[in-house]
Amino acid sequence: MAREILTKARALSVQEISPSAVSAGNSNACVTVVERPRTIIMHRIQESELRDLGSAQIALNTNLAFFSLMVGLFSAFATVLLTSHQVLSNRTLMAFCGLTLVSLVFGAFFGVNAIRDRGKVRDNIERLINDSKGSGE
Repeated sequence: MAREILTKARALSVQEISPSAVSAGNSNACVTVVERPRTIIMHRIQESELRDLGSAQIALNTNLAFFSLMVGLFSAFATVLLTSHQVLSNRTLMAFCGLTLVSLVFGAFFGVNAIRDRGKVRDNIERLINDSKGSGE
């Protein structure tokens, strides 16, 4: 039935209609359907594998969020140090230096963890795809 309708749709010619002649209830416009071939691949995974993949993705997102936060804090503290270091007392200057250093260290920590977690997620996905291909063939 679908092939029959598709054949009829292809056989009909498209007519040019002025915009004033088209109304919501009375339209002579035709629709042409063009089929494009696609290949759909289905992979089977276990629930535990899906949970592992989800937890690794959550860890990646958390590390990326804290990395972004630390980069923002580092830039804010560094800006304060660079612009107003002459008017700060020694104690306040040391506090801003410490905060700048701490935010830099934590930024590096969360950045390395994010890169590591990204690799884990990518490796898990590749492993799941390869396992699925191996068992399906």
